[in-house]
Amino acid sequence: LTRVSAGAFAILLPYLALADRLEAFTVSKLGPMIALALCLSPSGARYGLDAWRRRRRNPQAPQPTHVGGGVIRYFQIFLAAMYSGAGIAKLRGDWLSGDVLWSHLHDNYQTAISWFLVRSVPGWAWQALQYVSLTFEVAAPLWFVLPWTRRPAVVVALSMHAMIGLMFGPVIWFALLMSTLLVGCYLPERWVLRLFGRDAAG
Repeated sequence: LTRVSAGAFAILLPYLALADRLEAFTVSKLGPMIALALCLSPSGARYGLDAWRRRRRNPQAPQPTHVGGGVIRYFQIFLAAMYSGAGIAKLRGDWLSGDVLWSHLHDNYQTAISWFLVRSVPGWAWQALQYVSLTFEVAAPLWFVLPWTRRPAVVVALSMHAMIGLMFGPVIWFALLMSTLLVGCYLPERWVLRLFGRDAAG
């Protein structure tokens, strides 16, 4: 019941985000929009328990191989816009002049990994990573639109979210959400087929 569940989440998640705004994380704020998009898409048509149950009932039924372009495009535009908006907000802050990334490693979300890295990695490296992150985010629409920069952009984004998830405790759920969207929206089709153990013909 993937689409029914997504619809229920789309209704309930706004309440979660509004009931206690001080406790609402990015994940709970993005959740309604993502759940609604999944509800309106053919979720569960090819993979998951819904598809497995349909195959058991009717093994001869043809399996869908493609999804409407609008569904994927929606998430692709959302990712590029979110990264770019975050980067512009950082530009208007002190990300060009201050040691923001290095100082973030010392806040109350610090993990054992961030504690180890802040003691092992020189300060100039954090400044460089801060500028790489800023450059990626501000120009994200460009990186994802151009075919020759799209794959490097996905690698940079996944690396960035891996670091966020490992170094900032509870923010791991945001990192996992964004990584899942990146893989679902931008992973090359042949990689997806290989991931699920199917060749291009199957």
